[in-house]
Amino acid sequence: MSAEISSRWARARASISSARPCARPLPSSATTERDRAPWRSFASEFGLLYQVVDDVLDGDGLVAELGSGRAHGLADEIEARARAHLDEISADTSLLDELLLGLKRRAAAS
Repeated sequence: MSAEISSRWARARASISSARPCARPLPSSATTERDRAPWRSFASEFGLLYQVVDDVLDGDGLVAELGSGRAHGLADEIEARARAHLDEISADTSLLDELLLGLKRRAAAS
């Protein structure tokens, strides 16, 4: 991966990590950091996947830099990491799974 692409991913991860939490988070006494970690990791991967799919649909960004095939491959890798984080969550994540499927379908259709 080129330095420019690496820098872009670093900025994307930083912006996702610094995003303001939702207005009504769970009370900290209700969950531990260990419980929240897979949720945060999933959210980070989902955000990255969203950006890659957006680039695939627009034909710019990573598609222009890496080519369509490599961008699709990167989307597959990110999706797999996101699914692995979903597997770590003990709650019902079926809606999140549907969101992942929807993103992948959009990318595949382009």
